[in-house]
Amino acid sequence: MKFIPFKSIQVFSILILLLINLSDCRNRRRNIPMEFKDSFLEIPVTGTALERSVFFYYPEASKSRSEKIPMVLIFHGGGGSPEGMVGLDNGRLLEFARERRFAVAYMRGYNNSWNDLREDNKAAANRDKHEDVLYTKLFLEQIMEAYQIDEKQIHAAGISNGGMFALRLACEVPEKFVAITALTANLPSTAKDVCSPAKGTNLTIINGTADPLVPYDGGNVTVFGRNRGEILSTTATLEHFESFYRCSHSQAKTIHSSTEADPTEVLLSQKKCSSGSINLLKIENGGHTWPGGVVYLPESIIGKTSNQFSASRLIADLVKNKGKLLEKDLEP
Repeated sequence: MKFIPFKSIQVFSILILLLINLSDCRNRRRNIPMEFKDSFLEIPVTGTALERSVFFYYPEASKSRSEKIPMVLIFHGGGGSPEGMVGLDNGRLLEFARERRFAVAYMRGYNNSWNDLREDNKAAANRDKHEDVLYTKLFLEQIMEAYQIDEKQIHAAGISNGGMFALRLACEVPEKFVAITALTANLPSTAKDVCSPAKGTNLTIINGTADPLVPYDGGNVTVFGRNRGEILSTTATLEHFESFYRCSHSQAKTIHSSTEADPTEVLLSQKKCSSGSINLLKIENGGHTWPGGVVYLPESIIGKTSNQFSASRLIADLVKNKGKLLEKDLEP
């Protein structure tokens, strides 16, 4: 029998554990706060080729009111689930939703993935060219028939594969959203030629310069050495949307400087456009993470998590400000 060195067994075991964790990385049912465990409904979405649903939160205080409220659609990362996204920030977005009265729809990807138009045969939604845009549009139509949702105050936000899909929504159906926020995401190279937004929205991109999975400067998305599709750089992604939005030039401004406790630095660029607006939150030394959220894997795998501001608070403030990003709202 061939002898396998103990060190090789150790390395193999660690890789298996990391692969299991990564497949569940941003999104396992991670400690949904007890106060919210019974607050969700699984809303079926009809009209697509497969059975689809949405993990839906509607604030209790709004159930007895006739006023229409805003809604945020959240798109999980590849290999993830809606339930895990609730835990990625320990339910903080839900706390804002309850306090400020807006609905949150945690969208459920096809086989835990989204068709963001990358050439990535390992992601079922991309491989099967799944109709995720249709799924999103049908959900919006159906939820508005059942709940008091303000159709002029629909927001979308996603991370990683979900962030790239959010960018696809900005390409194809920007009129449905007052604001779209993409984290750890750039426009796939294969999407550039088909991304011709008819109008602008309030687009915010939040990317770390030291993201080891989705490179800030573009190239191949890589997971444990495997190519998961080519993407544009963050700069090229912004320039693409700016060409359609017709934006003015802007300078980057440091919002939060690095500290001994947090070595990340946050720079904000804001562009006023004739149609919509474009914001970039560039996180120097930041990784493949949700700012202010849970450290879901070791830093050696995903990079540093910035705690200089809270992505969940930012999204809640975009709701409060009807899609406009205000510098004063960039707090931890």
